[in-house]
Amino acid sequence: MKRNYPLIIALAVIFLFFIQAAGTLVESIYILDLMHTNLDAKVLGLLFFFAPLLLIPFYKKFSIPLAWISFVVLFVARGLLAWLNTADRLLAAGFATAAALSLFFLLIGAQPKGGRHSQTGRWGSAGLALAVSLSVLLRTVDYGIDYSLTPAGGWAGILLGLLLAGALMQLELVSAPVEEKQVRGVTPAILGIFLVLTLIYFAFSAPAVMARWTEGNYTLIVLAVGLLAVGWVWLSFIRPQVFQRINRRFVLAWNLVFSACLTGTILAHGVAFPPRPDSPSVTVGGPLWGQVIPLVLTLLLFPVLFIDMEVFLDRIHQARPAPRQLVPGILLGVLALVLLVFTAIFTNVWGYIQPVSLFFRGKFWMAYFLPAVSISLLAWEAKKVISDSEETSAGKPHWGWALLLGGICLGTLIRAIPAKRLQVDAADKASLRVMTFNIQEANDGNAEKSFDRQLAVEGFFRVAIIGLLDVEGHNP
Repeated sequence: MKRNYPLIIALAVIFLFFIQAAGTLVESIYILDLMHTNLDAKVLGLLFFFAPLLLIPFYKKFSIPLAWISFVVLFVARGLLAWLNTADRLLAAGFATAAALSLFFLLIGAQPKGGRHSQTGRWGSAGLALAVSLSVLLRTVDYGIDYSLTPAGGWAGILLGLLLAGALMQLELVSAPVEEKQVRGVTPAILGIFLVLTLIYFAFSAPAVMARWTEGNYTLIVLAVGLLAVGWVWLSFIRPQVFQRINRRFVLAWNLVFSACLTGTILAHGVAFPPRPDSPSVTVGGPLWGQVIPLVLTLLLFPVLFIDMEVFLDRIHQARPAPRQLVPGILLGVLALVLLVFTAIFTNVWGYIQPVSLFFRGKFWMAYFLPAVSISLLAWEAKKVISDSEETSAGKPHWGWALLLGGICLGTLIRAIPAKRLQVDAADKASLRVMTFNIQEANDGNAEKSFDRQLAVEGFFRVAIIGLLDVEGHNP
């Protein structure tokens, strides 16, 4: 089992870098276009998602050089993100996104040096869970902002890139089949992988987003996602038989219940738009117990996405497709991701982009319901054609994993605890100063992040109560 550690680490860092880079790419396009409240040529930056298709013809003969070229591009582009302005971040994030996707598909056939390549899905599932736990930690450290994407924490991205380099040195790529044969299920499996990554990116890589949707307890939500992800990695080591005994019907039922709970969570906390400008103002109170129940179930059930990743990777591993046979799945997967990003964004800027965006007004749930239900059906189909493999015995993980996973849990716990509130002496004060502040999603007039300067403005006025306007309402 120890020989598989480099594969887990490599996939975890690639998944994490993809989530970070894709999020930064979409965010940069959104920020720059929001300055003019309309779409322009910058939206073409989404074409970076399709860039790996250009390398497919070279996968068969030049897989090893391409893997290292992709790594270098990913390492440099991702490493620079923390220090670039918004326009330059768009380009760097685009290259990092394309490189991460290319490297992932080159590593689908990788195996540890001197090891057996029999548990691709299992280790890919553990890698995705580790990526989620790291993303939760990095965002919790800086109270919702990814610490490794800030100038102060940029060193963390470079360190993770070096860790990826070390892991890649311990892997060898399995050559693609010389002759192409007809394979089934590869395209749906690749589409399923993209949909899983989309849901992780939209919600579970940044659980503070869910806390904002639901007005739920930030600490409990963050800990639930982080600890369940860490627990999944540990369970992959000590109880691998648990995953192998999960049958097809159970996977379908788990996925469908999760889809219903996730969609129900969004619908239960949705606020109806006023029908007319002169309509009464909308008053929103704290969540009721009926609204909390679907949220709790969503948090407990979300690890089914790790099972789905295992199912899809195992399907691709069994089929052993030639590089050309990856093209339809990548094309459909990227197209689905881009359309879902637009679906989520249009629910937020429905008044800016006529006439199509009006359809999405009040339909935020759609960006989550569609991929969740699609994953359910795709996993059901993929599980049907996966042959039963030899049952794997439980292993004893290296003590370093206990330290790593324990450190992630402890760091997430410490930083998720709310800061102590300052008590202000109200003696001899007969009034309160109240302020409303449109922070334009924490950007300044030049489309640059301005957290510190905006906090300084708030501190200058020494207000008792502040209402923030134009706060980003969802991850995309």
